[in-house]
Amino acid sequence: MRTLGIDHIGIASADLGRHIEIFGDKLGLEIHDIHEKDPYDGLRAAFARVGDTDFELLEDRVPDGDQKVIDQRDIARFVSRRRKGERPV
Repeated sequence: MRTLGIDHIGIASADLGRHIEIFGDKLGLEIHDIHEKDPYDGLRAAFARVGDTDFELLEDRVPDGDQKVIDQRDIARFVSRRRKGERPV
């Protein structure tokens, strides 16, 4: 099988506004489709486009809530395990 492209890459964020600033203002990427409310009432999301690929920036608004779907718990756990300033490369 041959890879033809990448649609999007998800990035977990503890501060969506900060990541929008970094990707949009500092890196100059197009920010689009900012969602303050998702179907699960817990995630904030925005997309930053580079070429034909989007970075999907996701912030869990309720990191300690117990009425979450699996994806939200995964995002909250991932963010909580990272020390401030630590970034995967």
